[in-house]
Amino acid sequence: MSIDEIKLCPKGTMPYEQTRRIGQFYRSFVLKCNCGCLRVQKSFFESGEAKSKARAAAVLEWNEKAGGSDEQ
Repeated sequence: MSIDEIKLCPKGTMPYEQTRRIGQFYRSFVLKCNCGCLRVQKSFFESGEAKSKARAAAVLEWNEKAGGSDEQ
């Protein structure tokens, strides 16, 4: 499974991405589903590849949480 493959949440909803500005140079990358059962947030300082690294970490964490919920 590649990093671009995002699993569905336990209720079957596809997550959406959101980037928020916390400070002047500090950002927060959020993956969450519309039903509200799962949410993953990664914060980063705005620079070159920081957003893509934060997204990759968030997707990996999302897939771990969603995968663990599906197996139960």
